Amino acid sequence: MRDGLVETKLGQYIHINTGKLDVNAASEFGEYPFFTCSKETYRIDEAAFEGESVLVAGNGDLNVKYYDGKFNAYQRTYVLNSIDRSILDNQFLFLYMQSYIEYLRSETRGTVIQYLKKGQFTDAKIKLPPLPEQKRIVDLISSVDSYIEALQQQQNFAKQMLQALSQKTFLAQGDFVQLHTVATCIMGQSPEGATCNKDGIGTPLLTGPTEFQKNNWVGPPRQWTTNETKISISQDILFCVRGATAGRMNLTNYRSVIGRGLAAIRCEDPLDTHFVRFALQFGLNQLLPAAGGTIFPNISQSQLRNFKLPWPSETERRSLANLLKSVEDNAGTLSQNIIATKNLRFSLLNALLTGEHEIPASYDKVMGAA
Repeated sequence: MRDGLVETKLGQYIHINTGKLDVNAASEFGEYPFFTCSKETYRIDEAAFEGESVLVAGNGDLNVKYYDGKFNAYQRTYVLNSIDRSILDNQFLFLYMQSYIEYLRSETRGTVIQYLKKGQFTDAKIKLPPLPEQKRIVDLISSVDSYIEALQQQQNFAKQMLQALSQKTFLAQGDFVQLHTVATCIMGQSPEGATCNKDGIGTPLLTGPTEFQKNNWVGPPRQWTTNETKISISQDILFCVRGATAGRMNLTNYRSVIGRGLAAIRCEDPLDTHFVRFALQFGLNQLLPAAGGTIFPNISQSQLRNFKLPWPSETERRSLANLLKSVEDNAGTLSQNIIATKNLRFSLLNALLTGEHEIPASYDKVMGAA
């Protein structure tokens, strides 16, 4: 272990308390924050704690929060504070607990963590760097968090813009047509005579909405041969018509047989495909409530074929589809950047907490000059 790190147990450096209240003690317009095991922070009329604290959900979601001020807490929420801030910084403790909770999740993968015990905090092993380095780690990770927040704000703006543009486009007055007049609707059905081909020669088989749940658009690992004629091709809109995933859709990128629960929607012009896809997404709030089914929606062939959408001139459709797709692509790029940055944050924090990497003292001069 490198110089400057002290490997020890966390318990000797922290106070551990828990809240005393039940969840129903929350008050919608309360003056103080009320921390429970939920990711959401509630409000309450009276405070029981004050100052810098790290809040750890003792059961349920197992999330970690940081707060500085007056607040109250649920009886299964742990309130952690540094005993001596000249040795352990509370914000560094917050980052450590974020990493530690992820460690607990990874150690119990496949099982359910019902609740956390006090001993899991006191016995937790920590490699404690000197206070100046703790503050550098906090500062660096805070900068990454600020960048993630900025990306999320941009993503939210892009989504709001997409919604506003869709509303203006698909609520506009003009000519409306039924979907089957501008696109071919192919309803999937149970394949007949389908057999698995171990040599990987044949057509991928999509049997239902599982692919939507897994976001699997590449195709299943096995290939099938079948006499089934319900075929989707590249750039069809693959649309889930029933079950918990009803209404989810995406463009296919391969030829496949579609099973019951899916429909392929095909336009001759790729830009019309995008226009139709956006129209379907915007019209889901009308399509799904009208669908049959006892627990989950079950969209019939007739309902899908007769779905009404505006159909302006070809020039307008092209312009609108290009604009909507541009905004959607921007939101998608931002989403990918957010995921990549969060993964970077996780790796960076882990490397800093384990002592694998060190932020040099020169960091302070650089940041002071910035």
